[in-house]
Amino acid sequence: MAITFLKGSELNTALEHLIEDADNYLYLICPYFHLHEKLKVELKDKRDQPNLKIVVMFGKNEEGIHKSLKKEDFDFLKTFPNIEIRYEPKLHAKYYASEDRAIITSLNLLQYSHDHNIEVGVIMDVKGILGSLGDLVSSGNSAEGDSYLYFEKVIKNSELKYQRVPTFEKAMLGLKNEYKGSNEKVDLLSEIYESSPFKTLKYKWESKQNDDKSENNKWANNSHSEGKGYCIRTGQQIPFNLKKPFCSQAFSTWSQFGNKDYAENYCHFSGEDSNGNTSFANPILKRNWRKAKELHKF
Repeated sequence: MAITFLKGSELNTALEHLIEDADNYLYLICPYFHLHEKLKVELKDKRDQPNLKIVVMFGKNEEGIHKSLKKEDFDFLKTFPNIEIRYEPKLHAKYYASEDRAIITSLNLLQYSHDHNIEVGVIMDVKGILGSLGDLVSSGNSAEGDSYLYFEKVIKNSELKYQRVPTFEKAMLGLKNEYKGSNEKVDLLSEIYESSPFKTLKYKWESKQNDDKSENNKWANNSHSEGKGYCIRTGQQIPFNLKKPFCSQAFSTWSQFGNKDYAENYCHFSGEDSNGNTSFANPILKRNWRKAKELHKF
C-alpha cells in the first residue's frame, strides 16, 4: 500500500488516471458536480464498458438539489450503461475510488475548482481496494479498507435518485455474457430539472433574445432596466447591487462558507445561465460587463 500526497495539477492528473484505469467500480462522491471537460473525455471512454459500475453521489442544496448537480451533467451521466446517482444532503466529503486506488481530497468535481482553487488530497494506491473487500477486512485496519467500508455505509444510507442497469445474455455456450442494452430502473431527477427555476429562466432568456430585433432594443428590454438584477444562485429577480448579488435565502446559504469565488449559476445583470462563470467576487458575465456598467453607471 502506498499513500501519496497530491496538490494542484498532480491531483487533477491522478483523478483523470483513476477514471481512465477503472474497469469494475468507479465511485465519484462529492457535494457539487459541474464536470471539467478533461474528466468528461475520460468518462466518455467508459460508455462502452457495461461491466463497470459507476456510483455518483452529490449533496447540499436541499431547497434545490439541481443546483448541486448541473442538468447538463445529469444528462451526460445518464448515458452510461451501468450507473447509480445518489443524494445525501449532509455530504461534504470528497472521495473518488476504483478497484485499484482511492483519493480523499478537498476537490469538488467543479470546473472552477480544477482551474482556480488551491486543492490537496491523498491517493491510496492498492490493487483490489474494491475488488477484494474480504481481504481488506481480514487483514485488519488500513486506510484504504476503512475508507471504503465507511463510504459503503454512506452510499447505502443515501437516497437513490437515478439508476440505469445493464442486461446480459449468455453467449458462446455460456462462456461469455453478451451485453444487450440498459434499462432505467429509477429516475427521480428528470422531473426536478423539468420543473426547476433553471428551465423557466432559461426559456425566458432565450425568448427575450429571439424577440429582440436589434442590440438597442435588447438592452432597452425591461429585464435590463436600471435597478433590476438577478440572484446569482437562484436566478430570482432582486435589486441590482454588486455588493449584494444574492436573494436573502441564497445569501443565508452562501454565508455559511463565505467563499467569494464559489461558482454560481446566473449572471446578476442579465439573469442568464452562467455555467459556473459567475461568483460573489464576479457576479456579472464578462460579455455583459460593459452594458451593465453603461446602464447602472458604476
